[in-house]
Amino acid sequence: MFCLLALTDSANSIRRRIATIKPVLDPDGSAALCDQQLTDLARLSSADDAATWAHRIMATKNSLAAVDARRVEDAFAAKMATLGSGHEYQPSECLTLTGIHKSAAT
Repeated sequence: MFCLLALTDSANSIRRRIATIKPVLDPDGSAALCDQQLTDLARLSSADDAATWAHRIMATKNSLAAVDARRVEDAFAAKMATLGSGHEYQPSECLTLTGIHKSAAT
């Protein structure tokens, strides 16, 4: 019975994650949101602010088209490098750290 309950919990968890996936924006909407996120990112002045920003925009960034998501990821990695966070981030690392768009990693 315990195993069946665990499987049910896993299925429910998967359903919740699927239900929260947002559709990808149309190209114009994606480009506009990407530009806004890049503008916001450029204004950040500390690694802590950048990390907070990354978590805050994660859901909307995940609705970007893959090419726009990659632009945001690359800009985030570059920003973290210039802020002297004590770690040199690679864009692929930022994917893991910020939950960046899954299709952008391919």
